[in-house]
Amino acid sequence: MLDDNLPSWGGAAADPLSLAPRFAGLEPVRRRREDGAIHDSKSLGRLRFSWMPSGRPSYWHGTLAGAEGTFPMRLVLEVEGDDLPGADHAACVVAIRRRHGKDAAACLPLVHARLKAMRSPLVPSGGDLRLTGIHLPARPMVSSRQMLEYRLEAAPELVFMAVFLHGKPTAVHVDRDF
Repeated sequence: MLDDNLPSWGGAAADPLSLAPRFAGLEPVRRRREDGAIHDSKSLGRLRFSWMPSGRPSYWHGTLAGAEGTFPMRLVLEVEGDDLPGADHAACVVAIRRRHGKDAAACLPLVHARLKAMRSPLVPSGGDLRLTGIHLPARPMVSSRQMLEYRLEAAPELVFMAVFLHGKPTAVHVDRDF
């Protein structure tokens, strides 16, 4: 006996479980960008893609042509999924390169403290630090973090990695480049 309160499924004898599902349409899935893919950008130079596992941002990395000084300018630009670096990445790279002197001067007290802890006789000035690397997050215009890399001509084997939060240096790590 059928309950009169149940909806009709296309006739009294139609069974709701036997009805085939209907799809409006299926969207094709875009293929994932391959690890090692190359992207040439007028403002960022030639970049190579590195795919990261789920939960970590993938990134584009390369060397910026026409960098000032004796050291090449390395770029690491994080992206969401396998997107290309956007105009926001290019704008941040241009802005960082324009204000590199002010950023280097702001890092100087942290650099001095780190060198003193290492018992190094070096005492660089702001003009001695050369910007050699920029690491930007996936959404650089809204993110509060960026990382800049500096080197000294007097000690080219040392790499100073400065972490900036809200435009101010908060930490400097020193590494040796062998």
